Amino acid sequence: MHVIRMGIRAGISVAALIAGSLIAPSAQAAAIPEYDPDTVIVKYRPGVGDTQELERKAGAGKKLRTLRTGAALLSAVEDPAAVAARLSREPQVEYAEPNYILTADAPTPLIPGDPQFPEQYGLHNTGQTGGDPDDDIDAPEGYFTLAQAGIPGAPVKVGIVDTGIDIDHEDLADNVIACARATGTFNAGIVEGSCKDGAGHGTHVAGILAADANGKGVVGTAFNARLIICKGIKDNLKGTVADLSDCINWVYEQGAKVVNMSFGGTAASATLHQAVKNAWQLGLSQGATLIASAGNVPIQATGTEFFPAAFDEVVSVAATDDKGFRGVFTGGVLASAVNADVEVAAPGVDIRSTLPGNAYGDLDGTSMASPFAAGVAAAIRARFPSLTAQGARNRLTSTTVDLGLTGRDQIFGFGMVNLCDALATTAAQRCN
Repeated sequence: MHVIRMGIRAGISVAALIAGSLIAPSAQAAAIPEYDPDTVIVKYRPGVGDTQELERKAGAGKKLRTLRTGAALLSAVEDPAAVAARLSREPQVEYAEPNYILTADAPTPLIPGDPQFPEQYGLHNTGQTGGDPDDDIDAPEGYFTLAQAGIPGAPVKVGIVDTGIDIDHEDLADNVIACARATGTFNAGIVEGSCKDGAGHGTHVAGILAADANGKGVVGTAFNARLIICKGIKDNLKGTVADLSDCINWVYEQGAKVVNMSFGGTAASATLHQAVKNAWQLGLSQGATLIASAGNVPIQATGTEFFPAAFDEVVSVAATDDKGFRGVFTGGVLASAVNADVEVAAPGVDIRSTLPGNAYGDLDGTSMASPFAAGVAAAIRARFPSLTAQGARNRLTSTTVDLGLTGRDQIFGFGMVNLCDALATTAAQRCN
């Protein structure tokens, strides 16, 4: 076991920002989202027959695979944006779009014995990092409530769509119950049994959400969650909506009651939205509670929407620091997104978690905030199994600790998620 202090900040955000293209908010909003230059997505209306001639005239090539949303992934002979525009004009077509690329954004406390737990201020802030004590999610008190109820650590199925996971990590190995990866343009779409993380982002996210309380390393927000992992983002921190939508559908099909999506982009993809709606199931009991990072933006930027976080079905999670302020990353260049979609906030600066090779390290970004919220959502669904997906979402947002302006605002949403209050059933169990 060793600790790594990362020299770069992780929080998967928009590809242009990862690449260092920092532009004014107005110019950023008008920028064309990045897409795969070789593929295009089309969904036909029900009952449409042979479409090869239509696709040929539009500049599309062969069919590569059918996505889990029912759309088709085609090769593109010409620019995919132009091909999609031509296909969209045909009456047989429900929608067509480029294959966009997204990137990787009172009770008695029960203190875990894991040696690096004291470094996890997001769970239990004592001022150990120079921040303000109790600017945290009150995790030890929430752990105690779950233990009293006989359900330690939230043993529910949670899907993580990311760069994969170190399946042999000492703090994660016992929690992974299913593992797969998207195959890009190959016919199979999803291949089960392989989800190696060559980037570290997915392993870090998984540790925040569900690192085991085993006396080693760190501990997760929902430390007994059953993880369903799908690698939809490549090791270069980029993933197409074709792959990501297949992953979202796959983890839901495996029984995930919560899905964490620490990635995003500015394209409001119809394909991605359909996958989200499939997993949400109108917010009913069979649906999954969907959590996503709000996005990382230039510090002065406001109003930029990131998807999937901006979809109505998804809880958008902003990041805070150890003083409860808006999260600022990369030496002050990037910060947590500010927009009307932000629904809740969670710690996202200098977050200690797992990394490949039985390592541990600190990363920044809304990508780190999202699994805190997903962990609380998992605990809610474990504690209150009769709740619907919408019911769990309501409990997550209604038990937050208000930050910033009174009521919901564009920086913190309804406020900081709180494991203690989310699980409380009596006034004596509440922390705030």
